[in-house]
Amino acid sequence: MKHIALLLFFLLTGCGSGDAIRFTNKQPSEWDRLDCDIIIKSTVAHNMYDQQSTIRVFATPYYPSVVMALSKKQQLLKRMSEPEFRKTFDDLARESLGLYYDWYSSCYFDSRGNYLKNRLQIDSLLFLVTIENKNYPCALPFKFVENGSISDILDLPCYTPVLGDLRQRIFLENDKNELIAPRFVWGKKGNQLMKEETLFVMFPLKYDSHHFLEGTKNIYMIIRGFGDDIKLTFPLTLMR
Repeated sequence: MKHIALLLFFLLTGCGSGDAIRFTNKQPSEWDRLDCDIIIKSTVAHNMYDQQSTIRVFATPYYPSVVMALSKKQQLLKRMSEPEFRKTFDDLARESLGLYYDWYSSCYFDSRGNYLKNRLQIDSLLFLVTIENKNYPCALPFKFVENGSISDILDLPCYTPVLGDLRQRIFLENDKNELIAPRFVWGKKGNQLMKEETLFVMFPLKYDSHHFLEGTKNIYMIIRGFGDDIKLTFPLTLMR
């Protein structure tokens, strides 16, 4: 998996009748690096304007168009051949969404072999999540001299919260207030949050006969254990 993520709009409907997915103005083969960056950044949710939180979180959902933009950007950066680009994209679409791509018709199809007509056919959703500690590194303790003696003036410990089991602290919520836990959280390097941690978080969307996205317009990532809950909003209108 690669570090980056963002999005461009394409229609999920129409593939069942054999119509090619149409993008707003360009086909993926015509995207340049700027197109890919715009696509990716349009889906990112964050709390960077929350002055009350010492923890800053950026999360990028790996929507189908984000996966395409990520793969296309890798092709441009690494000068991949067309077969290498297609394999990179196919692997990432399968791993992050449980989807497959028909390069002939330019349509996605689900794990059951049906052309993708709506988001309720998507089995899973991967997020790239970066968690930063805004207060690290903090000011070091210092001393001052008064009447010829040296005294401590400040010795405040840095806020470096314990990361613990992140699978029990990161959730996805829908408009029905249903919560789902991640299938996995991968990439944690330290046991305490100092400067930054970058994680891949995978959520299952379908279980039994119920789909988590059914009847909801937004999904919300809830992150606990850093003071007040951190809540990021992802409008499903961008899930294209």
